[in-house]
Amino acid sequence: MAEEPSSTKARQQLVTEQTLRLVEKQIGHGQPPSDEEWQRLRGLAGDDASALQLVDELQAVVQRFDEQLRRKFGAGETNVDLARLRQGLAHLIREIVRRKAGVEATPPRDAN
Repeated sequence: MAEEPSSTKARQQLVTEQTLRLVEKQIGHGQPPSDEEWQRLRGLAGDDASALQLVDELQAVVQRFDEQLRRKFGAGETNVDLARLRQGLAHLIREIVRRKAGVEATPPRDAN
């Protein structure tokens, strides 16, 4: 029984790290993850209700942010540095994920 909390914590850590990679990929780089990537993330969460809820909430937020970015700045007709804006938003979302998950996570180096 003493093994369960550390197992749960390790699972949450892994789910958080994978979530951050998907955030970086979609928000930071504008490359939408596939449904399969989100499903793999749900699989990692297993039966951990809080991890599953985090994945579902984050998928909705990430998709909404990405859609708004594409709608407002996708035409490239603005004076906005879209790459810089995407990186700033990705950083903000990463911090929210870390706080919500309550675990330490290092930012991903590469989304691929």
